[in-house]
Amino acid sequence: MNKIVIFCALSFFASTHALAHVEPGKYVGVNLDGVACEFEVTQVSFVEDFHHPLHERVDVVAAGEKFTLSHVSIVDEATGTVRFSHDRFTGVRGFATGSLAAIMTMDHSEGSDGPSSIRVMRDDYSAANQDSDWICAQLKHVE
Repeated sequence: MNKIVIFCALSFFASTHALAHVEPGKYVGVNLDGVACEFEVTQVSFVEDFHHPLHERVDVVAAGEKFTLSHVSIVDEATGTVRFSHDRFTGVRGFATGSLAAIMTMDHSEGSDGPSSIRVMRDDYSAANQDSDWICAQLKHVE
């Protein structure tokens, strides 16, 4: 019985440690030209209230667009493993003539454990001149 309790406790701590440190609120940074930029995390949740990285969802508003982001899944059929990227969250949306993608990169270095940059890409299939790429980096959580 004690072995089961120890195993469950270790499993809990291992899974919670793997969860990203994303706090709701506003993040500010700079774009590639050094101009101030910002985005907002409106909610962090878990599908079916199961606290596992593959169930983690982060709702954001960036570059005027709303996205629900999740960890990138890494499925390897050859080895039979199903894992996830600790370093990136992504979300995609379609629109009438193209697609939008958001990529949030995480910083896990000592003294920092949160988003380091976010990128929103617009790919317009019918009008390449409508494509865009918005990047906000060096992020700091301010509220």
